[in-house]
Parts: sequence; structure tokens; C-alpha cells
Amino acid sequence: MYQPRLPVNPSLQAFLANFGVAISQVAPAIHTGSGSLMAKAIHAFADKGN
Repeated sequence: MYQPRLPVNPSLQAFLANFGVAISQVAPAIHTGSGSLMAKAIHAFADKGN
């Protein structure tokens, strides 16, 4: 039996994508101590709020 998938809100998709980007940038920033990577991670978290 076919069950249609519920449509996913594009805003939710963007939120989750930005969250994934932010998380994937925090780990290398902490590991390497790179200020520029940390700044990019903070910027990604800020984009998540928009």
C-alpha cells in the first residue's frame, strides 16, 4: 500500500542543514585550535537563527 510522504517545510530543511554545517565545523575548530574555523562555526550557528 502506497503511503505518501508528508512534505517537509523548506525552512526546517534549511535549519537542519545549517545546524549540520555548524556542528561539522566546531569539531575541527576545537581539534586544531583554529580561530578562523571557530568563526565560521559561529557564523553557521548565527545563520541557523535567521
